[in-house]
Amino acid sequence: MIGTRRVNDDTQTQDTDVGDDRSGDPERPSTVRTARGCPACGTFNPSARELCRACGADVVTGDALPWPEPDPDPDVQVLQVVAAPDPHRWWLPVAAILAAAGLVLLGLVVAEVGPFASATVVPEAAFDADRYDGDTQQLLLSGIATVSTLPPRDGRSFQAALMVDDDPGTAWRSDGLLEPGEANGPLEIVDLFLTEPGWISEIVLRNGDQSDLGTYAEVARLRQVRAIADGGEVVLLNLLDDGRGRQIVELPDPVLSTMLRLEVVEVFPGVDDNGVAVSDLEVRGWTAIGDDPSLAAERAEIQPASAPLPFEVRQSL
Repeated sequence: MIGTRRVNDDTQTQDTDVGDDRSGDPERPSTVRTARGCPACGTFNPSARELCRACGADVVTGDALPWPEPDPDPDVQVLQVVAAPDPHRWWLPVAAILAAAGLVLLGLVVAEVGPFASATVVPEAAFDADRYDGDTQQLLLSGIATVSTLPPRDGRSFQAALMVDDDPGTAWRSDGLLEPGEANGPLEIVDLFLTEPGWISEIVLRNGDQSDLGTYAEVARLRQVRAIADGGEVVLLNLLDDGRGRQIVELPDPVLSTMLRLEVVEVFPGVDDNGVAVSDLEVRGWTAIGDDPSLAAERAEIQPASAPLPFEVRQSL
Protein backbone atom coordinates (compact mmCIF):
# COMPACT_ATOMS: atom_id res chain seq x y z
CA MET A 1 0.00 0.00 0.00
CA ILE A 2 1.35 3.42 -1.02
CA GLY A 3 0.80 6.48 1.19
CA THR A 4 1.75 10.13 0.47
CA ARG A 5 2.36 12.99 2.89
CA ARG A 6 3.50 16.58 2.28
CA VAL A 7 6.72 17.55 3.96
CA ASN A 8 6.95 21.21 2.76
CA ASP A 9 5.81 23.41 -0.11
CA ASP A 10 8.40 22.11 -2.54
CA THR A 11 9.01 18.44 -1.60
CA GLN A 12 6.76 15.44 -1.41
CA THR A 13 7.88 11.95 -0.36
CA GLN A 14 6.45 8.66 -1.47
CA ASP A 15 6.76 5.71 0.98
CA THR A 16 6.69 2.24 -0.49
CA ASP A 17 5.44 -0.52 1.76
CA VAL A 18 7.29 -3.77 1.01
CA GLY A 19 4.52 -5.90 2.48
CA ASP A 20 5.11 -8.92 4.58
CA ASP A 21 8.87 -8.79 4.29
CA ARG A 22 8.97 -5.35 5.94
CA SER A 23 6.55 -6.24 8.69
CA GLY A 24 8.28 -9.51 9.33
CA ASP A 25 11.72 -7.95 9.60
CA PRO A 26 11.68 -4.73 11.55
CA GLU A 27 15.44 -4.35 11.18
CA ARG A 28 15.27 -4.17 7.36
CA PRO A 29 15.21 -0.55 6.08
CA SER A 30 12.43 0.54 3.80
CA THR A 31 13.10 1.77 0.26
CA VAL A 32 12.19 5.52 -0.18
CA ARG A 33 12.26 7.51 -3.44
CA THR A 34 12.11 11.33 -3.17
CA ALA A 35 10.71 13.78 -5.85
CA ARG A 36 11.28 17.56 -5.84
CA GLY A 37 8.87 20.11 -7.21
CA CYS A 38 10.25 22.74 -9.65
CA PRO A 39 10.10 26.24 -8.07
CA ALA A 40 9.46 27.71 -11.51
CA CYS A 41 6.64 25.56 -12.93
CA GLY A 42 5.75 23.11 -10.11
CA THR A 43 6.57 19.94 -12.03
CA PHE A 44 7.92 17.06 -9.87
CA ASN A 45 11.37 15.89 -10.81
CA PRO A 46 13.48 12.99 -9.45
CA SER A 47 15.87 14.10 -6.77
CA ALA A 48 18.82 13.28 -8.99
CA ARG A 49 17.82 15.89 -11.63
CA GLU A 50 19.35 19.31 -11.46
CA LEU A 51 17.19 20.86 -14.16
CA CYS A 52 13.43 20.68 -14.50
CA ARG A 53 12.34 18.21 -17.12
CA ALA A 54 9.45 20.47 -18.08
CA CYS A 55 10.84 24.03 -18.16
CA GLY A 56 14.58 23.49 -17.83
CA ALA A 57 14.92 25.72 -14.75
CA ASP A 58 17.21 24.95 -11.83
CA VAL A 59 15.12 22.68 -9.52
CA VAL A 60 16.71 24.28 -6.44
CA THR A 61 16.65 28.01 -7.26
CA GLY A 62 14.09 28.10 -10.05
CA ASP A 63 16.39 30.28 -12.20
CA ALA A 64 16.28 29.74 -15.91
CA LEU A 65 19.63 29.08 -17.50
CA PRO A 66 20.73 31.53 -20.20
CA TRP A 67 20.83 30.30 -23.73
CA PRO A 68 24.36 30.29 -25.11
CA GLU A 69 25.11 32.64 -27.96
CA PRO A 70 25.75 30.75 -31.17
CA ASP A 71 29.27 30.99 -32.47
CA PRO A 72 29.43 32.82 -35.78
CA ASP A 73 30.21 30.65 -38.70
CA PRO A 74 33.42 31.97 -40.27
CA ASP A 75 32.36 30.51 -43.57
CA VAL A 76 29.20 32.61 -43.69
CA GLN A 77 29.61 36.25 -44.81
CA VAL A 78 26.93 38.84 -44.23
CA LEU A 79 26.60 41.11 -47.23
CA GLN A 80 25.33 44.68 -46.74
CA VAL A 81 23.60 46.01 -49.79
CA VAL A 82 24.02 49.77 -50.28
CA ALA A 83 21.97 51.45 -52.93
CA ALA A 84 24.11 53.41 -55.36
CA PRO A 85 23.13 57.08 -55.85
CA ASP A 86 21.08 57.82 -58.87
CA PRO A 87 23.22 60.02 -61.14
CA HIS A 88 20.08 61.44 -62.71
CA ARG A 89 18.82 62.96 -59.43
CA TRP A 90 21.74 65.26 -58.55
CA TRP A 91 19.49 68.25 -59.16
CA LEU A 92 17.09 67.43 -56.30
CA PRO A 93 19.12 69.06 -53.44
CA VAL A 94 19.98 71.98 -55.70
CA ALA A 95 16.32 72.49 -56.50
CA ALA A 96 15.45 72.37 -52.79
CA ILE A 97 18.04 75.06 -51.98
CA LEU A 98 16.84 77.28 -54.83
CA ALA A 99 13.23 76.87 -53.74
CA ALA A 100 14.08 77.88 -50.16
CA ALA A 101 16.04 80.91 -51.39
CA GLY A 102 13.12 81.88 -53.60
CA LEU A 103 10.72 81.77 -50.67
CA VAL A 104 13.02 83.99 -48.59
CA LEU A 105 13.36 86.45 -51.47
CA LEU A 106 9.60 86.51 -51.97
CA GLY A 107 9.12 87.24 -48.27
CA LEU A 108 11.51 90.20 -48.44
CA VAL A 109 9.72 91.59 -51.49
CA VAL A 110 6.30 91.26 -49.88
CA ALA A 111 7.50 92.79 -46.61
CA GLU A 112 9.41 95.56 -48.45
CA VAL A 113 12.51 94.96 -46.37
CA GLY A 114 16.10 96.00 -47.11
CA PRO A 115 16.84 96.66 -50.77
CA PHE A 116 13.23 95.84 -51.64
CA ALA A 117 11.83 98.65 -49.49
CA SER A 118 9.78 101.00 -51.57
CA ALA A 119 11.49 104.36 -52.02
CA THR A 120 9.47 107.34 -50.85
CA VAL A 121 9.32 109.95 -53.56
CA VAL A 122 9.84 113.55 -52.52
CA PRO A 123 6.81 115.57 -53.71
CA GLU A 124 7.68 118.20 -56.26
CA ALA A 125 7.52 121.85 -55.25
CA ALA A 126 6.98 124.34 -58.08
CA PHE A 127 7.33 128.04 -57.37
CA ASP A 128 4.23 130.05 -58.32
CA ALA A 129 5.38 133.55 -59.21
CA ASP A 130 1.78 134.81 -59.31
CA ARG A 131 1.26 133.95 -55.63
CA TYR A 132 4.61 135.42 -54.59
CA ASP A 133 4.72 138.52 -56.78
CA GLY A 134 6.17 140.97 -54.25
CA ASP A 135 9.80 141.76 -53.50
CA THR A 136 11.89 139.31 -51.54
CA GLN A 137 11.98 139.62 -47.77
CA GLN A 138 14.43 138.59 -45.11
CA LEU A 139 13.43 135.14 -43.83
CA LEU A 140 13.67 135.02 -40.05
CA LEU A 141 15.85 132.36 -38.44
CA SER A 142 15.06 130.29 -35.34
CA GLY A 143 18.56 128.90 -34.93
CA ILE A 144 22.03 128.53 -36.40
CA ALA A 145 24.62 125.76 -36.07
CA THR A 146 28.25 125.31 -37.10
CA VAL A 147 30.79 122.53 -36.77
CA SER A 148 33.21 124.69 -34.78
CA THR A 149 33.55 128.15 -33.26
CA LEU A 150 36.74 129.96 -32.28
CA PRO A 151 36.92 130.65 -28.53
CA PRO A 152 36.98 134.32 -27.43
CA ARG A 153 40.22 136.11 -28.26
CA ASP A 154 41.52 139.63 -27.56
CA GLY A 155 38.25 140.62 -25.94
CA ARG A 156 36.15 139.51 -28.93
CA SER A 157 33.60 136.72 -29.18
CA PHE A 158 33.06 134.71 -32.36
CA GLN A 159 29.78 132.87 -31.73
CA ALA A 160 27.73 131.70 -34.71
CA ALA A 161 24.88 134.06 -33.79
CA LEU A 162 27.18 137.02 -34.59
CA MET A 163 26.99 135.92 -38.22
CA VAL A 164 23.31 136.95 -38.39
CA ASP A 165 23.19 140.03 -36.14
CA ASP A 166 23.32 142.56 -39.04
CA ASP A 167 26.47 144.13 -37.61
CA PRO A 168 29.58 144.19 -39.86
CA GLY A 169 31.78 144.89 -36.84
CA THR A 170 31.15 141.39 -35.42
CA ALA A 171 31.86 138.04 -37.03
CA TRP A 172 31.68 134.30 -36.64
CA ARG A 173 35.01 132.54 -36.97
CA SER A 174 35.63 128.80 -37.13
CA ASP A 175 38.22 127.09 -35.00
CA GLY A 176 40.30 125.94 -37.95
CA LEU A 177 39.07 124.00 -40.98
CA LEU A 178 38.09 120.37 -41.30
CA GLU A 179 40.45 118.01 -43.06
CA PRO A 180 39.25 116.88 -46.51
CA GLY A 181 37.14 113.76 -46.11
CA GLU A 182 35.64 114.73 -42.74
CA ALA A 183 31.94 115.63 -42.52
CA ASN A 184 31.38 114.39 -46.09
CA GLY A 185 34.19 116.52 -47.47
CA PRO A 186 33.39 120.18 -46.66
CA LEU A 187 35.86 122.37 -44.79
CA GLU A 188 33.12 123.77 -42.54
CA ILE A 189 29.31 123.60 -42.30
CA VAL A 190 26.74 126.24 -41.39
CA ASP A 191 23.08 125.28 -40.81
CA LEU A 192 20.42 128.01 -40.92
CA PHE A 193 16.98 127.07 -39.50
CA LEU A 194 13.98 129.12 -40.68
CA THR A 195 11.29 130.21 -38.24
CA GLU A 196 8.69 129.35 -40.90
CA PRO A 197 9.00 127.40 -44.16
CA GLY A 198 9.79 129.65 -47.07
CA TRP A 199 10.89 129.96 -50.67
CA ILE A 200 14.61 130.81 -50.57
CA SER A 201 15.79 132.86 -53.53
CA GLU A 202 19.03 134.60 -52.50
CA ILE A 203 21.73 134.95 -49.87
CA VAL A 204 23.23 138.28 -48.82
CA LEU A 205 26.52 138.20 -46.89
CA ARG A 206 29.56 140.09 -45.77
CA ASN A 207 32.47 137.76 -46.42
CA GLY A 208 35.31 137.36 -43.92
CA ASP A 209 35.86 139.23 -40.65
CA GLN A 210 35.18 142.85 -41.63
CA SER A 211 35.90 144.43 -38.27
CA ASP A 212 38.97 146.07 -39.89
CA LEU A 213 41.17 145.65 -42.97
CA GLY A 214 43.97 143.85 -41.14
CA THR A 215 41.63 141.27 -39.65
CA TYR A 216 39.90 140.81 -43.01
CA ALA A 217 43.20 139.78 -44.62
CA GLU A 218 44.24 137.67 -41.66
CA VAL A 219 41.31 135.20 -41.71
CA ALA A 220 40.15 133.05 -44.66
CA ARG A 221 36.97 133.97 -46.58
CA LEU A 222 34.36 131.87 -48.36
CA ARG A 223 35.12 131.16 -52.00
CA GLN A 224 32.76 128.32 -52.97
CA VAL A 225 29.75 127.10 -50.99
CA ARG A 226 27.34 124.23 -51.57
CA ALA A 227 23.80 125.32 -50.61
CA ILE A 228 21.49 122.40 -49.72
CA ALA A 229 17.72 122.69 -49.13
CA ASP A 230 15.05 120.15 -48.18
CA GLY A 231 14.09 117.65 -50.85
CA GLY A 232 17.65 117.23 -52.13
CA GLU A 233 17.93 120.66 -53.74
CA VAL A 234 21.64 121.51 -54.15
CA VAL A 235 23.13 124.71 -55.61
CA LEU A 236 26.85 125.52 -55.91
CA LEU A 237 27.52 129.18 -55.08
CA ASN A 238 30.67 131.10 -56.07
CA LEU A 239 31.53 134.07 -53.85
CA LEU A 240 33.77 137.09 -54.30
CA ASP A 241 36.75 138.32 -52.35
CA ASP A 242 35.93 142.00 -52.89
CA GLY A 243 36.91 143.49 -49.57
CA ARG A 244 34.66 144.97 -46.94
CA GLY A 245 31.22 145.07 -48.49
CA ARG A 246 28.01 143.13 -49.13
CA GLN A 247 27.43 140.71 -51.95
CA ILE A 248 24.17 139.14 -53.11
CA VAL A 249 24.16 135.58 -54.42
CA GLU A 250 20.98 134.58 -56.25
CA LEU A 251 19.82 130.98 -56.58
CA PRO A 252 18.86 129.85 -60.11
CA ASP A 253 15.29 129.20 -58.89
CA PRO A 254 13.57 129.67 -55.52
CA VAL A 255 13.57 126.50 -53.40
CA LEU A 256 10.96 125.54 -50.78
CA SER A 257 12.60 124.53 -47.52
CA THR A 258 12.50 124.67 -43.74
CA MET A 259 16.26 125.30 -43.48
CA LEU A 260 19.41 125.89 -45.50
CA ARG A 261 22.75 124.15 -45.12
CA LEU A 262 25.92 125.83 -46.38
CA GLU A 263 28.90 123.53 -46.91
CA VAL A 264 32.20 125.34 -47.38
CA VAL A 265 33.94 123.74 -50.35
CA GLU A 266 36.77 126.24 -50.94
CA VAL A 267 38.13 129.37 -49.24
CA PHE A 268 40.29 132.39 -49.99
CA PRO A 269 43.18 131.68 -47.59
CA GLY A 270 44.03 134.07 -44.78
CA VAL A 271 47.48 135.39 -43.98
CA ASP A 272 47.92 133.99 -40.47
CA ASP A 273 44.73 132.32 -39.23
CA ASN A 274 43.67 128.89 -40.53
CA GLY A 275 39.97 129.39 -39.80
CA VAL A 276 37.22 130.99 -41.92
CA ALA A 277 35.02 133.97 -41.04
CA VAL A 278 31.67 135.52 -42.02
CA SER A 279 30.66 138.94 -40.71
CA ASP A 280 27.04 138.92 -41.75
CA LEU A 281 24.64 136.58 -43.54
CA GLU A 282 21.01 136.97 -44.54
CA VAL A 283 18.57 134.54 -46.19
CA ARG A 284 15.96 136.19 -48.40
CA GLY A 285 12.84 135.00 -50.21
CA TRP A 286 9.14 134.60 -49.38
CA THR A 287 7.43 133.03 -46.38
CA ALA A 288 5.40 130.02 -47.59
CA ILE A 289 1.61 130.45 -47.73
CA GLY A 290 -1.42 128.30 -48.58
CA ASP A 291 -0.57 124.61 -48.89
CA ASP A 292 3.16 125.27 -49.24
CA PRO A 293 3.98 125.06 -45.49
CA SER A 294 2.57 121.51 -45.25
CA LEU A 295 4.33 120.61 -48.50
CA ALA A 296 7.61 121.95 -47.10
CA ALA A 297 7.16 119.91 -43.91
CA GLU A 298 6.52 116.76 -45.95
CA ARG A 299 9.63 117.32 -48.06
CA ALA A 300 11.70 117.93 -44.93
CA GLU A 301 10.39 114.71 -43.40
CA ILE A 302 11.32 112.61 -46.43
CA GLN A 303 14.65 114.23 -47.32
CA PRO A 304 15.86 116.93 -44.93
CA ALA A 305 18.53 119.39 -45.96
CA SER A 306 20.96 118.18 -43.32
CA ALA A 307 22.03 115.35 -41.11
CA PRO A 308 23.34 116.04 -37.59
CA LEU A 309 26.69 117.80 -37.63
CA PRO A 310 29.74 115.85 -36.42
CA PHE A 311 30.67 118.47 -33.78
CA GLU A 312 27.64 120.70 -33.75
CA VAL A 313 27.69 124.13 -32.09
CA ARG A 314 24.08 125.30 -32.27
CA GLN A 315 22.49 128.50 -31.03
CA SER A 316 18.86 129.52 -30.87
CA LEU A 317 18.04 133.01 -32.06
